Amino acid sequence: MNQPAPVLLLGMSATGLGALRLLGRAGVTCYGVGDHGRTPAYWSRYCRHGISLPPGAIDNEIVKTLEDFAARVPVPPVLLPTSDRFVHLVSSRRAQLESRYRLLLPDHTLIEDLLDKQRFADRAQVGGATVPRSAMLRGLGELPGIARHLGFPTIVKPACKEHRSASGIPKVILLEREEDIAATVDRYAGCDGVPFLAQEYIPGGDRQHLSVAVCLDHRVEVLATFTARKQRQGNMGAGVGTYVEAFQDAEAEQDAVALLRALKYVGVAEVEFKRHAHTGRLYLIEVNPRVWTQVTLPGACGLNFPLMFYALAAGLSVPTARRTRRRFAWQSLWDDFYNTFRRGGYLAAGIVSRWQWLRQSAQARVGPYLDLRDPLPAVAQLLHVVRRAAKWPM
Repeated sequence: MNQPAPVLLLGMSATGLGALRLLGRAGVTCYGVGDHGRTPAYWSRYCRHGISLPPGAIDNEIVKTLEDFAARVPVPPVLLPTSDRFVHLVSSRRAQLESRYRLLLPDHTLIEDLLDKQRFADRAQVGGATVPRSAMLRGLGELPGIARHLGFPTIVKPACKEHRSASGIPKVILLEREEDIAATVDRYAGCDGVPFLAQEYIPGGDRQHLSVAVCLDHRVEVLATFTARKQRQGNMGAGVGTYVEAFQDAEAEQDAVALLRALKYVGVAEVEFKRHAHTGRLYLIEVNPRVWTQVTLPGACGLNFPLMFYALAAGLSVPTARRTRRRFAWQSLWDDFYNTFRRGGYLAAGIVSRWQWLRQSAQARVGPYLDLRDPLPAVAQLLHVVRRAAKWPM
């Protein structure tokens, strides 16, 4: 009898932890490699063994670790990258890794297009999507002229996602008035040489942000779709979702599927849209060519996207999706609490009341860390939050 392939998760962030839990509960043997220290994912009961590389590990060191791991297991494992950096790394080294791992990746040029903001905008328009007006900045010194051309509000973000993580730049910088330009240029003056993308701001609140998850097989046939809607985000109006709910939007799902099929995408992707508050038109924001932070939300609704990825990569039959009609929610409890109750947060803005926040928190089915069936990652994260709040040495 053939031995089932294990899976190696490359990236042990909250995203990696969510994928780890969904795969582990399905009976897949899971290992993990990360380069941000001993994150809570290493504490998971579903992680048989975790390899922690030092922060800032270079690509060659990571690839050598992957090669050494594959040499120690009897069956070639499935390799599941859980961050943009690792997707790009695996894609660029696929010729070196494909003899040792079971990979599931679209074309490398497509990967590069999706991870570069300007190339993505050009490629998406060819695929028929509507994208916000944008302009490339070779440096923040060009921001004043570009922002005035696009008008206010304007969004500014690193052109490549790897520049954001390397420079400590937030995912999105929102410029609402003239004085925000000088403040942004001054605050990120040390980011010389980092290319940025300035983009028109699409009117609408957090609830206008939609996320469509899609899994496509090797024939680019759709196996599953799932739509979520943000209620609150890390930056009010932009950023990573802190409270996200399952939602139904047939137009968004149709547009996401049409785009990915036009691009000949294979595997699991998350397509993000924003619906214009006045016209109702959908604007494509980005495509994440990987599993994403809220991946446990569709899992709670019966759609296990990491398991679909695993089955496609391993050449197995993809499990039949049995989606529940219940509308669950995903909440990053600490981040959502902070962004709601901080000065100038959602409570102060009158967007949510204390009672609404408590009621929604009680309804949240899943989150990045808390899970009674796998409690230790939440304990590790709580210790981290307490130490950070108390400014204790880590």
